[in-house]
Amino acid sequence: MSGFLIAVAAVAVVLGFMILIHEFGHYAAAKLLGVRVEVFSIGFGKRLLGFRRGETDYRIAAIPLGGYVKMSGENPMDARTGDPAEFMSHPRWHRFLIAIAGPAMNIALAIGLLAFVYAIHFEYPIFLDQPAVISWVKKDSAAAQAKLQPGDRIVRIDGIENPTWEQLEPRVMLSPNQSLDVTIQRGDKTFGTTIVPKPVTASQVGSAGWYPNESVMVGDLEPDKPAAQAGKPRPGGIEWCGRDRIAAVGRLCRRQAHALVHGQVRQ
Repeated sequence: MSGFLIAVAAVAVVLGFMILIHEFGHYAAAKLLGVRVEVFSIGFGKRLLGFRRGETDYRIAAIPLGGYVKMSGENPMDARTGDPAEFMSHPRWHRFLIAIAGPAMNIALAIGLLAFVYAIHFEYPIFLDQPAVISWVKKDSAAAQAKLQPGDRIVRIDGIENPTWEQLEPRVMLSPNQSLDVTIQRGDKTFGTTIVPKPVTASQVGSAGWYPNESVMVGDLEPDKPAAQAGKPRPGGIEWCGRDRIAAVGRLCRRQAHALVHGQVRQ
């Protein structure tokens, strides 16, 4: 329940911020072009608090699910007074700029946030940039049926030369039950074969059953579940945390542990 409430609060905050930026675009363009702005409101309904500066009432309203900017003479059905500060007294290109300023601010916000996040911190699995060298083959998978082995390097698949895992995985996922021509390098030998990725998960994406050399990290633990209980402090024990690496599950190797975590190995 607490997770649901946090999700609702997060959506409200993000939505409110997006609307604030959107309405600020209309407001800034109107001010820049000389249109009188009567109200800049965060939320709808009854005015709760705010202040007036110049001709504009800056307010927070009772219903925080939106916002608006009220400009003088913006309703074309109202009688026009000829005041040059009214919205309808401005040329069409002014009104067009004011209208698109809101969406333009949202686009600029999205680009700016992504650029900032990627410049500061962006986790990218290192194996995605590496050559497609197989670390483990799942039993009875398409790769196993093609007699592929750990250590084999995929040097060509469906026309892609020397693919990285980033290039390889989408091609396999998008080809369930479809034949893919593969060229394999095993030691000094190179040979060709064909695999037919099997559909897996509810989305029926293709899986070849081969896996790269990557670590299995614990991202989160559900309360009162076995993993969380295993992490309770005990004398001489090790406490689990959100960045623990699974090195083995029983007698399974790390690569098999990855498949087990994702429900791809029968227990």
